[in-house]
Amino acid sequence: ANGVLNKLLEQPVESRGIALETAKVEPLKPGVFARLQRAIDEHRLVTFVKYRKLADEEEKDLRLEPYHLRFMDRAWYLVAWSFKRNAFRTYRLDRIDRLRIEKETFTPQPFDPDEYFRGAFGAVVDAPQRLRVRFTGLAREIVKKDGRFPPTEMHAEHGALILDKTIQGEILWLRWILGFGGEAEILEPAAMRAKALAMMREALARYGS
Repeated sequence: ANGVLNKLLEQPVESRGIALETAKVEPLKPGVFARLQRAIDEHRLVTFVKYRKLADEEEKDLRLEPYHLRFMDRAWYLVAWSFKRNAFRTYRLDRIDRLRIEKETFTPQPFDPDEYFRGAFGAVVDAPQRLRVRFTGLAREIVKKDGRFPPTEMHAEHGALILDKTIQGEILWLRWILGFGGEAEILEPAAMRAKALAMMREALARYGS
């Protein structure tokens, strides 16, 4: 692990008292990354002959226009235009079982990867919505010093911290917020607040309360 750390420091690490923990990354099928990179550069269509979804469901013969490769959440992802969905979608490379690069080329659509992922908490991208959350106690300090949120998205209110942000990927935001327990309260949108309440009630039911 220190091989990675040595690249970040001016002097090589020689002490056993210093280490850099790196997350395990699932291996890709041979050639997947390089072939997709080439397809992006050459504007060539690709087909996922077999792709495993999150719940181990299979999709076959997914025809796509590839646009962008990005590493996040301990995995490599491809952003591509899906002809089946008629929209941009994000795919994990380690779930590609079989890949085919087509001879057919395409004319790229306007696409800005930073804009595409703006407000997303990880790889999940969906309809943008305004989120307001009140943080108190230790959660207030954690969020304030998190580093992901600019000062324009945070303000103090009666001893609490209000996060006011346009987000995407609702489910990942819900899980993150609920991780703060009673020190975080969703103020809006109302629908997201209701989902958080339902998730907490389900958790309480599992614990027999």
